Amino acid sequence: MAVLLAAGCTVAPVTQGLPEPDRAVPTLAKLEGHAPELRLPADAFAALEIAYDESTALQLWVLSRADDLPAADGDPDEPGRYGSLADVDFDSHVVALWSSGQSGTCPSWLASVEGDPDGVTLREADLVSGGCTEDYVPYRSVVAVPRDRLPEVGSADATGDARLLAYPAQHDDLRVVLRPWTPPAA
Repeated sequence: MAVLLAAGCTVAPVTQGLPEPDRAVPTLAKLEGHAPELRLPADAFAALEIAYDESTALQLWVLSRADDLPAADGDPDEPGRYGSLADVDFDSHVVALWSSGQSGTCPSWLASVEGDPDGVTLREADLVSGGCTEDYVPYRSVVAVPRDRLPEVGSADATGDARLLAYPAQHDDLRVVLRPWTPPAA
């Protein structure tokens, strides 16, 4: 998910990949690293783990230690608490844990989630400010996703793969695991 710009140029930060405002997925919290219990297949780049009910969402929030983060606003390019569970309408939204990676010099975040008969498509946005490194810096975010953009809990499509559309386009073949979130075993 790197965008390469000419070396030595000073470029003002530019955000790429933002959806239309009514299609955006709000980030409630962004944290460094993946959760210790995250298990991804070797060929997976990222995971979207969905807490379909309010009780499970609360467990996800507490285990993520999101309340310990400093308050933040704007684009979720840095770790921080950008919202809270009180901001989520659980009748129309679910809470999900997005575990991914970003360039060490160009932070990214989950920008949108779209569901259609062919599956789920996710888009990341990136903050580009000069040449981006090709490293993979793991991070995780707690996000609110409209229910109608995801498979129903218990359906055959609730577990599987999703498509990640990223910048630049050569990264569009990255595998994303889609599954319900479950608390780690004690």
